[in-house]
Amino acid sequence: LNGTGAYVQIPDSPALRPANFTIETWVRFNSLDSTGSGGSPAGDQYIVFKQNTRSGDFEGFDLSKTRIAGSDVFRFMVSSATAQHAEVDSATPLTIGVWYHVAGVRGSNFIQLYVNVQFIGQTSVSFPQDYGNFPLYFGTSGQSYWDHKFAGLLDEVSLYNRALTPTEIATIYTAGTAG
Repeated sequence: LNGTGAYVQIPDSPALRPANFTIETWVRFNSLDSTGSGGSPAGDQYIVFKQNTRSGDFEGFDLSKTRIAGSDVFRFMVSSATAQHAEVDSATPLTIGVWYHVAGVRGSNFIQLYVNVQFIGQTSVSFPQDYGNFPLYFGTSGQSYWDHKFAGLLDEVSLYNRALTPTEIATIYTAGTAG
């Protein structure tokens, strides 16, 4: 994905709206900057995104890269129909040309983030998962008013309809190119 206009759009389906889920993928950045629109902050890049029913605080779920205090890190975020949100950010700075395995897990009352099989963190979630009838996107939010395209490569993007265990995430990571 080139960071300017390329992305993948998958039509909405009930199967893409699980209450609990895991998103995992291999990610390699070609650039830590990309084309943005609207008020989306510099440094953001959407990797896997599904919009909720809102037009603001609209992350049904968002696995992405963000920039915090000048450092590029992974972010996993979910938000509710009433604009509540929960977010976990990694701390290790990301670099271009390196493959990372990243997994965001949404359980019944928590979210978790893993990078290269390492547990990054967890936060509590006290609201139900909210989805609009929008497509699932790889590499964009799909919105002209708030977006930053992904600049890099994605491999083996997977959405599971349950919260994977740490052991299952480790098994996927260890399989590497064998998937």
